[in-house]
Amino acid sequence: MLHDEGFDLLWHSNEAPAKLKSPPYAAVLIVTQFDHTQIENALDTMRQYLEQSGGNASRLIACGFNLDQQTRNDMYKSKASKVVQPPRWEERLVAERILAALLGGFDEITNDLSEEKFADFGDGQKPYLVCRIPFKKGFQDCKLVGFTSVMREVFADIQHYAGLQDPILITGETGTGKELVAGAIYHLSSSMPKRGDEFVAINIAELTKDIITSELFGHAKGAFTGATQKRTGLLAEAGFGTVFIDEIGDLDPLNQAKLLRVLASRQIRPVGGTNKSVEALEARLIFATHKQLDDLCKKKKFRLDLYHRIKEGHTIHLRSLQERLGDLELLAKEFFREWLKETNEKRQDSLTFSQSEFDQIVDLGFRYSFNGNVRSLRGSLRSFFNNSLRDGQFRIERLRDEFSTVQKSYQKIANNEQDDHRSNSDLSSVSFDPNSENWDDFSAKAGKEYFTEVYRKAEGSIARACEIAGVCATTFYRYLSVEHRRRKKRKPASKAKQ
Repeated sequence: MLHDEGFDLLWHSNEAPAKLKSPPYAAVLIVTQFDHTQIENALDTMRQYLEQSGGNASRLIACGFNLDQQTRNDMYKSKASKVVQPPRWEERLVAERILAALLGGFDEITNDLSEEKFADFGDGQKPYLVCRIPFKKGFQDCKLVGFTSVMREVFADIQHYAGLQDPILITGETGTGKELVAGAIYHLSSSMPKRGDEFVAINIAELTKDIITSELFGHAKGAFTGATQKRTGLLAEAGFGTVFIDEIGDLDPLNQAKLLRVLASRQIRPVGGTNKSVEALEARLIFATHKQLDDLCKKKKFRLDLYHRIKEGHTIHLRSLQERLGDLELLAKEFFREWLKETNEKRQDSLTFSQSEFDQIVDLGFRYSFNGNVRSLRGSLRSFFNNSLRDGQFRIERLRDEFSTVQKSYQKIANNEQDDHRSNSDLSSVSFDPNSENWDDFSAKAGKEYFTEVYRKAEGSIARACEIAGVCATTFYRYLSVEHRRRKKRKPASKAKQ
């Protein structure tokens, strides 16, 4: 893995390796036995080798498993720059933890924000791209951070696509940074001819279909009730700029057809408009989704022709944080720096971490799955920084609680989505025989499946289940073939008079 990430490796066991053609970037000691004297001697040998080879003697990493605090402290006293511990002693995890330490750099962690410090590998590349995204009434500059091979590919794609007119589709799980990629594309292209106009964004999942129609395409005065004046849609408002349409997979069928027409004709007709009100589409469109559009097409939930029209451009896929754990330390340091900048503007006191403490933060991060990806990592770390500043104490268990809470919340969301999918699957699997069953027979079976799932989703609440299904309790119980609990017991029929 380290070789695939661009590092040339030279392994040795007990003796110092032969002299290299060029100074080494860093040295890594893999600790398998915890004899303190042997560890100290090995670190001293490697440090001397770095000095003699023209390298930086301060770039010395010790990596071990199940390290106690005393062993870690002894390693730091023996001039190890970083002491790292993967969650399990597996080749992939060991390599990724070492990679995170290498990419995270070796500069001292301070609250000095006078200059940015990142790992320098001598190739002039920076481990971030500047993103410009809409914020309040203006723009906010932030960074898309990463230096693993998968992120370098993303950066190369962004730089290549920035000057093109074709639509761009950004895919990836929730929290991977799709809006930042769109912002980076806009920032790089804003200095190009006819590309410096607006950057406007819309999230389809947050709006109703009627509002989406008006927001995207605009409307003429009097087009519908309440349209007291003309409204220019975002597609026209952006001019020669960029329109970012997030969660395109949630777009309703009617607006899918409208958008397809715009992409095909490069013309925008506002709702209720005439031929004279048609405007040319000059903006470049960037789409994003966390859903699989090809699966939605198979399920007839997304137009195949629109999908192909979007795919005619270019696709950038963002990997999950679990697929780029090598960027974890780099991300953590950037979030700390970002938090420091905001905090220093509001208060005089500040927060610092030793390298030992930061190593523990990254070690802990390797133990969690981060279903919310970079977004959940950032949120957890910011909460940890705030709490640490409040009482002035570094408590790693506090961060462990933050990570656990976030992981549980995302897992609950994932379970609910699985429940919804299972409900749909169960209902769609209701079998019937048209030769022997009529509509009443089938609807009775399907109804029972439906109301059973609704009842389970409502966690046993009859009132909530009826609200979800939009029926009265009588109908609900009738389909479940149970008696209404509130219904009075029927009196037994009176005996006939003798």
